[in-house]
Amino acid sequence: MKKTTILSLILFFIFNSGYGFTETTDVFYLDEENLQEEMQELNLIEYQIINSGLFADASQNTSLPFEGFGTFQENKTILPPFVWGCLGGPIGMVIVYVLSEKDGQATMRSFWGCLISSCIWGSFSGFYTSGF
Repeated sequence: MKKTTILSLILFFIFNSGYGFTETTDVFYLDEENLQEEMQELNLIEYQIINSGLFADASQNTSLPFEGFGTFQENKTILPPFVWGCLGGPIGMVIVYVLSEKDGQATMRSFWGCLISSCIWGSFSGFYTSGF
C-alpha cells in the first residue's frame, strides 16, 4: 500500500512539474501602441474637461450638503454623529463625545441615532422570535 502511494505521488509530481515552466501566452502580452491608440480619445476628452472651466465654480462653493447632520469640519468626526450613533451604538456615542470635544449637540444627535437603531433592531428581533 505504501509503495503504491509513494509511486503515484512521484508520478504525479513528475508529470505535473512541467506546467510551471511553460511559455507565456498572448493573454499577458500588452501592446503599448494599441493601448495608446485606444486611450487617445479618452485623453482628448479629459483635456477638454479640464480646460473648459466647467468645474471652476464647484471649488468656490463652500456650503456643505450635510450641514444639519454635523460634518467633519464641524464636529471633527469622519461620519456624522447620527450615523455614529446608528452604527456604533453606545460606543459610537462615546466616540462622538470624545472627538467633538464634549459637544452636547453632537452627542445628542448620536443618542438619537443609537435610539432609532435600537428600535429598528429590537422590532426585527421581536418579529423574528415571535414567528412572523
